[in-house]
Amino acid sequence: MMSKQDFKQKYTVDKEEIGIGTNGKVFRIYDRITNEPFVLKSNIAKNEDLMKRTWKEIQILIGLENEHIVKYIEACQQSEIRILIAMEYCDGGDLQQLMEKARDKRTHGIDENTLINWLIQIADGLEYIHGQKILHRDLKPANILSTSKGVLKLGDFGLSKQLDSDTMSAITTYGAQYYMAPEIFKFEKYNHKNDIWALGV
Repeated sequence: MMSKQDFKQKYTVDKEEIGIGTNGKVFRIYDRITNEPFVLKSNIAKNEDLMKRTWKEIQILIGLENEHIVKYIEACQQSEIRILIAMEYCDGGDLQQLMEKARDKRTHGIDENTLINWLIQIADGLEYIHGQKILHRDLKPANILSTSKGVLKLGDFGLSKQLDSDTMSAITTYGAQYYMAPEIFKFEKYNHKNDIWALGV
């Protein structure tokens, strides 16, 4: 965990907001020495539950190392309720934006080869986190980021959950409703298959 002073000395922050995460706003930051861009998630934890969730997100991110996962860099507790998380910057936008650009203006469809390429990359990322016994629980186009080279990466693990075993399930209701599996709406137990459902949607 980096100190507030060290974090401030290391990075300069672009004050223009570039997005909104599960628990806070997102900004672009730059390393003062190399000028390399990163993403800053400014999480506000107004209660104990949100604070625990933020720390759980950080612990999950620290253990992930995969081409199709947005890379965690470091974090800093700026105040009692604000935690700053530095992440890899993906310069190609998110999948929602890519889908809008890729749609054929006449048919409104997307080229089959493009879709297959996207699905394979997302599935690779899901296979990796499921192998680490992690559920994403908020998989949607806006949470899948891209590099300028077309590499897709799963982002925003603010609602993710670490399971204790292969058979353990979750019952809490989180995520975007349009991408939720039916069992979640029924308040039934669910597992990694919920992420697969969201991918299919």
